[in-house]
Amino acid sequence: DWYFRLGSTNAAVSHYQLYNLPCPVFADATSATKRQRDAVLRKLSAGQVDEALQLLTPFVQTAPFDPLVRDAIVAAVDHIADLELRRGEITRSDRSALDPAAQPYQDFLDRLLFQLAGLTDAEITGLEQRLATML
Repeated sequence: DWYFRLGSTNAAVSHYQLYNLPCPVFADATSATKRQRDAVLRKLSAGQVDEALQLLTPFVQTAPFDPLVRDAIVAAVDHIADLELRRGEITRSDRSALDPAAQPYQDFLDRLLFQLAGLTDAEITGLEQRLATML
């Protein structure tokens, strides 16, 4: 959100703005075992996002990243989408904040993407503070 807002001044999104968003690169083949994959996805399903992030640590060191990381991103997004869908028809102002049950998954995604970008704790803190002032 922060990165997108740097280059966008309105709600009209152009294709070049989407193409300019940084995106992690994933390997074609996985080095993760089925057991590791199942453990990460099981932790996410149980809402144990910190534990899932710990299990992913070996897979986020260098690009191209293991497909397990991509699968974890998709699983977290699916959880957020499901929780938001369950909220039904709500006002725009209510929709501007995630359901409290979905927020841990968003925090997981943020931390995971920060790791994929190779950001330090100081850089992460700076980004979060800057985003807080933008919103």
